[in-house]
Amino acid sequence: MFKRGRTVGGWRLLRLGVLTVLLAWSFVLLRWNRDEDPRFFAFLETRPGQVLSVLFGWWSSPLDRPSPEKPDAKLSEAERKVKAEMEAELRERVNRARDVAVGYYAPRVSYRDVAFRMEFPALHLYVRPPFVVLSDAGTGEVNGLLEVLGSTYRGFTEVFHPLFADVRRDDLIHLLYFRNPADYLAYQKDRAAGMDHTSGFYSPVANRLVLYRQDGGPPGAEDVEDATETLHTIRHEAAHQFLFAHGVHSRHRIENDWLIEGLAGYCESERVGEADPDQAAQLRAALGAGRLVPLDELVNHRAETGLLGYRGAELAYGQSWSLVHFLMQPERRDAFFDYIRYLRDPKNFRAVKRADRFDLLADRLGMSRPDLHRQWREHVRGLQTNPADVPGA
Repeated sequence: MFKRGRTVGGWRLLRLGVLTVLLAWSFVLLRWNRDEDPRFFAFLETRPGQVLSVLFGWWSSPLDRPSPEKPDAKLSEAERKVKAEMEAELRERVNRARDVAVGYYAPRVSYRDVAFRMEFPALHLYVRPPFVVLSDAGTGEVNGLLEVLGSTYRGFTEVFHPLFADVRRDDLIHLLYFRNPADYLAYQKDRAAGMDHTSGFYSPVANRLVLYRQDGGPPGAEDVEDATETLHTIRHEAAHQFLFAHGVHSRHRIENDWLIEGLAGYCESERVGEADPDQAAQLRAALGAGRLVPLDELVNHRAETGLLGYRGAELAYGQSWSLVHFLMQPERRDAFFDYIRYLRDPKNFRAVKRADRFDLLADRLGMSRPDLHRQWREHVRGLQTNPADVPGA
């Protein structure tokens, strides 16, 4: 009896110890989630994190849910048919590929792709590696959109390939393209409620780019201003996609808003890195009028709404672009790339989280705070209509 009692007591102590550890971990995860600590998002990528995210609903929208997985043996007849259709088109496209798939992608059709297709059965399917496109637009318009994306991707890879994570990706990128703005707005309201004022958006969790045809559409629209805005939106949101897909950004939200938006803005022009004359003029005028957001405030800004949290959001986006443009000049590019590598390295998360981000940027560049302020302002004053330094300069 004594031996049995001791055994029962041992199990109770073990259960108590396990519960204590689980409770302690729960408080840690709660704190990380509240503080948007990158370690929370790193945990969500583990198998236990995925299970708990489903169990407790740790996502802010349907697009944040973990990608569905299902082995081929459990596919329904309809799912097998869709997968076979997508695989046949993928094989055909890969066999004659001359575009964005070369070198960086080894694409395959997964259940995630099948689920994407079956979510929108009424839309047309286009498999163009590394993209799977669902759209209500015709083939000509979608091909025009993909030409823009392909050109942006080639310019992006030429400039940013030193920062690519050392992996080849096999997951296809999902692109949802609406011709009708009302359809886009209905989808955005249902799936990404925090992006009410956007003209397109990218979800890094779902790896899904969502766009709509603004008046005129891409390319060859009659209204030049609307066509330009559409193309800028396409390139900007696609750049977010490329930056996350190739690991230039971490998947753990360690980067502050200026860096995420500034790098995407750097890819907006027809030629990656080219200065936009209108944006340059607006920034020079704002600098002269003293209306710019203080640079240290901008670099330290971090909010759930991103740069849209600023009353003058357009100016905040422009300043972020100008800072990246400044940092991408040949004499600073290597140090800037080292700064990005430092940020995204999980070993540095604790130090980055505690740091003043402006001090950290200045330190990695080998500058003082006043020097970084002064040199950036001089760069803004000098922004003209000429193209930026091109890749390889």
